[in-house]
Amino acid sequence: MPSLEYLELWGGRCRYSHFDFFETLFSGELLPNLSYLALPSFENTDVLVEALVQSPIIERLAVLDISMGILTDNGAENLLNCPSVNRLHTLNISKNCISPQIIQQLSQLDCRLIADSQEENYRRGEAGSRYWALHE
Repeated sequence: MPSLEYLELWGGRCRYSHFDFFETLFSGELLPNLSYLALPSFENTDVLVEALVQSPIIERLAVLDISMGILTDNGAENLLNCPSVNRLHTLNISKNCISPQIIQQLSQLDCRLIADSQEENYRRGEAGSRYWALHE
């Protein structure tokens, strides 16, 4: 495990109340060489991002993929306020729920931003029109 550089963990449509695993992962001790972290399709993306930007692992990542989830403007603001995000090579936030105004602000970061297909009409807590590719 210490030599692992690429990790992709798919979430899904369930609410996570305990983040012990993510606290261990985000500490950086388990995977000291990790440079590519993908956490696609998480329902509580805002909570994950809040923990991630406060963790040591964000300083080592070259690529962060948090696509296909429910990242909202609140979670995206955590990314904007984290200086380490500017060290990323690529930030993938496509297929989330971020407003055009916040996308514009994120596009000013020093990293390559992938922000395709944001869902405009999604209201937090109402997954009516949200398509979860993971479950098909």
